[in-house]
Amino acid sequence: MRPTLILVFVAFIVGMVVPAAARAEESAPPLPDDRDARLTAAVDPSGVHDGSRDVAYSDEALTLTVVAAAPEPEPEPPAPEPEPLRVVQSAPPPAATSNVRDRALAQFAQLGATSWQISVFDCIGWHESGWQSKRSNKQNPNGTYDHGPLQINQIHYPKLNALGLDPYVPEDAAVYAWRLSSEGHNFKPWTVAASCGV
Repeated sequence: MRPTLILVFVAFIVGMVVPAAARAEESAPPLPDDRDARLTAAVDPSGVHDGSRDVAYSDEALTLTVVAAAPEPEPEPPAPEPEPLRVVQSAPPPAATSNVRDRALAQFAQLGATSWQISVFDCIGWHESGWQSKRSNKQNPNGTYDHGPLQINQIHYPKLNALGLDPYVPEDAAVYAWRLSSEGHNFKPWTVAASCGV
């Protein structure tokens, strides 16, 4: 294109745009001087702006947009602590005795003991010996002694020997205790059974 033609085209466009913008300004109603007060009253009738809302408006037309501020998240309550397990024994066995305990309780499970019966035997083992396999307690009133993790009384040694069981071996003690308790139905041979919920 020629430079003269470009100038004429630009002048034509400018001549159309500038008068249209002037006409738009003349036809728009004037905004009142108290628009800030009216906006505040529209947002909060008390006239106090506490900063919890943002107000936006434009000069072309009185447009009110109220944006509520996002509430601050409430701190999450701490997770409730799980209820402690109800355990018959008063404290966990020491690490050195846990192997003895685990072996004896596994033997009770193999013999068909219910979870309740196993928990009673667990309690008896804890109270009688602290699940120590080589434990021998003080002399009983009848002059006998109790031996092993489940404190089998020495009056049972003839039967133990006949069965080839050793009261100091956790599995053997469990087998004989199972027989002695009529397969978990009579815990009277252990005086601590009353402390174990029997």
